[in-house]
Amino acid sequence: SSGINAEYGGRLGENIHARGGFFYKLDQPNISSCSYIHRRTTSNFPDLSLGSIGSLAIFENLEDRSVGTVIAQHIVGSENCDNLLDQPLLQDESVTIGQLCKQHEFKILDFCRFSAQ
Repeated sequence: SSGINAEYGGRLGENIHARGGFFYKLDQPNISSCSYIHRRTTSNFPDLSLGSIGSLAIFENLEDRSVGTVIAQHIVGSENCDNLLDQPLLQDESVTIGQLCKQHEFKILDFCRFSAQ
């Protein structure tokens, strides 16, 4: 939190504080993560992406990270994260998240959706 405030707080003229967090230890070669933050940039700070909503997903045997990013985007765009595997993919409603996992032979181990309120 203090590092974020030191780097961007003064430039933005805001006092930035992290209210919570989480930690995942990805110490196995077949475990990976993908994240997505719904971004909003400003012309004054093109290197700083501001986002009020995001997600993190943990996968087993995910080979194509672009598929993981699509799922992370789905988590952000979905208002209901219950029964994730049964949900039609927002980018292609003809396929469910579970079918996508089966097609690409990977598992979703965990995920979270977060927002700044």
